[in-house]
Amino acid sequence: MKKVFDKHEFIKKNNEFLYHLLEDFIKTEVTEETFWIIYNFLKLNNFKSGEFEGNQYLIQKKNTEEVLIIDIVSEEFKSDFSQTRFAIGVDELMQLMEELRPSR
Repeated sequence: MKKVFDKHEFIKKNNEFLYHLLEDFIKTEVTEETFWIIYNFLKLNNFKSGEFEGNQYLIQKKNTEEVLIIDIVSEEFKSDFSQTRFAIGVDELMQLMEELRPSR
């Protein structure tokens, strides 16, 4: 069963700043050119680990069900990574990408 993204649960688990980071990730990295590359990277279950590096963010597969999104640009200037990375379910991220998909 696919897990549906719940903004309030995400904020409760993380915080509002990281929710805005998630929004920025989608606006920055999920473009018309990268949508299918990222989508297929997430969807393929035979890749249990791996990374996709965008312009500002890195998607790191923790397993087939969860990824870590890292603001690699911000991490260059910080020693505390609590506000530069967060975990999200693959199904949740794919749902958000589909909802906010760039127009063709």
